[in-house]
Amino acid sequence: GIVIRAMERFRLCFRCRLDPDLLIIPALLKTDRPEHGFDVARKADSLCFSFAFQGFLPRHVLPNFTVARHDEIAGEMVWQNGVVLGAQDGKAEALVQADYHERSLTLWVRGPQAGQYFRYLHQDICRILRRMPDLRFREWVMVPESTRIKGEPTDFPLWSGNNTNNSVRADFRQPT
Repeated sequence: GIVIRAMERFRLCFRCRLDPDLLIIPALLKTDRPEHGFDVARKADSLCFSFAFQGFLPRHVLPNFTVARHDEIAGEMVWQNGVVLGAQDGKAEALVQADYHERSLTLWVRGPQAGQYFRYLHQDICRILRRMPDLRFREWVMVPESTRIKGEPTDFPLWSGNNTNNSVRADFRQPT
C-alpha cells in the first residue's frame, strides 16, 4: 500500500507490463548485461553522449531514469547498470549504461529520429541531475575521428573509455 506508492512516487520501482502485481526495482536487478544488439559496429552508427562525474556517480541516477522511462524498455533489456529503450514511434532506440568505476553515464542513440529521441532522454537525465546542485560533471559528445577534417588539429582529448571506433570527445557545453 503506502510503501509501494511512495516507492513509485520517488521513482524507485515500476510495475511490470506483463504482471502489474509484480514490482521491478532497477537498483536490485542483476548486474549481468544481457545481449542487447548495441555491439561495437552498431555503436559506431549511433549518436554517443557521456556524462563524466567528478567524485562519484550517484547510484540512484540510472534507476530513477529507468523508472521514468520504463514504458519504453525494449523487451526485457534492463539490468542494474543499463537499459535499452525504444522510442514510442519505433524510429529510434537507445542504450543507457552506467559505469560506476569510470564514474560515467553513457547514452547511445540510433535510428532515423535519433536526434529527437536523444533530446528527450538527455532532458530526463538532466532533470534528475539538477536535483543535486552540488554534483559536478561534464557533458561530452562523441565525434567519430573519421568526420574530422584531415590535417586539422584537434583540441579534443581522445576518448579514454572503450574507444573501439576511434572517437574523439568534445565538450557539449561551452565553458562560461
